[in-house]
Amino acid sequence: MARRKSVQNFPYSIHQVLLNNQQTISATNAGFSTPTFTMSTWCKPTSLSGSHWEGLMLLYDGTINNRVLLAVSQNLGSNFLGYYDNTNGIKLTTVKLNTNVWQHVAMTKNGTALRYYVNSVPVFTDTLAGAAPTSVDRFGVGTGGLTAESMEGDWTGARFFTSVLTDAQIADLYYEGRSGVTPFVEYLCTEGSGSTVADTSGNGLTGTINLSTWSTQSPTKARTALSTARSSISVARTDISVARTSV
Repeated sequence: MARRKSVQNFPYSIHQVLLNNQQTISATNAGFSTPTFTMSTWCKPTSLSGSHWEGLMLLYDGTINNRVLLAVSQNLGSNFLGYYDNTNGIKLTTVKLNTNVWQHVAMTKNGTALRYYVNSVPVFTDTLAGAAPTSVDRFGVGTGGLTAESMEGDWTGARFFTSVLTDAQIADLYYEGRSGVTPFVEYLCTEGSGSTVADTSGNGLTGTINLSTWSTQSPTKARTALSTARSSISVARTDISVARTSV
């Protein structure tokens, strides 16, 4: 089977620094219920000393204590995936994200069943231990909803779906940038400047950027640089082979 290559293009990302309430929050809306959903985004978390947790993707109903989110816990320089529920607070998995590297992260919720993915690969399953809001008033990216819960690092290509995507659809998101399912909210971060991020789902839920900054760092450019480096190595090996043949 031929190896799949990503064809999606992300020219920009949103850069955030810890503890500054940096986040992107959509406008108030109705119509998104939470019994089943999928969250996905590209992210590049940084490594910090100390222990704290940070929100990566947030759903809540207007009351910040009634929320569910995909979180990253930075513990002594390592980043672990986890989630927050309204009963028990943060609950971590054993899945460690790479620091300073772009990776695609997704979480599905089907009732109380949670399923995590990194770069299209299912990596962990869990059960939502506490309550979650039954409907959603706000969508957030790079935040847990409170000042000290902003993610440290970069993100782009964030999507929220009202259904549970299959393994194949998650893989399509990672490789192709599309799943065949229309997202309820989609932030592709193509603007590169300004204080808002367009919602390209068609639902008009424009994201407002709070204190974060635009960055030219992106998974697209990271893959292009890697591909160029590999090509240079290949050319160098060819030159060595030719030289040996000539001798």
